[in-house]
Amino acid sequence: MIRAAVLAMLIATAWSLPSKADTPLLIFAAASMTNAVQDMADAFEAAGHGPTITVFDSTSRAARQIQQGAPAHVFISANAQWAEWLVACGIGDKASRRAVAGNTLVLIGTRPNDDSTQASERVPFGPNHSGLTRGRLAIADPIGVPAGVYAREALMAVKAWQRVQDRLVQGDTVRTVLNWVRTGTAPVGIVYATDAAIVDDVQVLATIPETLHGPIVYEALAVTGAPSQAYDFLNFLSGPKGTAILKSNGFSPPPDVDSSDASHPQAQCG
Repeated sequence: MIRAAVLAMLIATAWSLPSKADTPLLIFAAASMTNAVQDMADAFEAAGHGPTITVFDSTSRAARQIQQGAPAHVFISANAQWAEWLVACGIGDKASRRAVAGNTLVLIGTRPNDDSTQASERVPFGPNHSGLTRGRLAIADPIGVPAGVYAREALMAVKAWQRVQDRLVQGDTVRTVLNWVRTGTAPVGIVYATDAAIVDDVQVLATIPETLHGPIVYEALAVTGAPSQAYDFLNFLSGPKGTAILKSNGFSPPPDVDSSDASHPQAQCG
């Protein structure tokens, strides 16, 4: 999470170092990318590219913090819209922007202690799926957080959105949703497949077809004025080593999306 104290620490760290060569690369990334981007940053450092600092939060909050002056050099978004928004604000370097990964949505449930329900017993996602009828349903914020936006689109597509309204609990990040289901705070939730894969105490109840929501595409860009190290990191991220790290963390190649399509509205800074 990005909080005021963390931002103050980042600014103090960046300004206190004696030379540009010692200044860490500040990478702000979507919470769902936590494991993959940390692996990437570690590999980048090991390759001799200098120190990094990684900060993970919801895509929307990270983007707004950057727009408000957070000292980020690289931004990795869980959708195209927030990357486009930073470009529209004059803060993201449009030329550096690139799609780097895709993902899949899944409906998850708390795993029973006796493991009586196996993941192999999944049934297709739909309005009558038992996971949508048993108590509270956790999703990320459906207005600003990409995972929540995708979840809302999927629920609307199967005509279940209105029916679950009074049972929804909304998390500030997709990892918050994952933790709620892990602890039983909510019996079911919608997260990315990569999130569900990193823990043993949840089970996948259904994979949500990609046709039920907009394409899940992660985009990365350099913040305007970032050092050359930021561009080195982006090339590392989208190159063979970065692609291998993303794959090992369960991410798929980015879907082929035409951002000029009329269904993809132009972002406006504000």
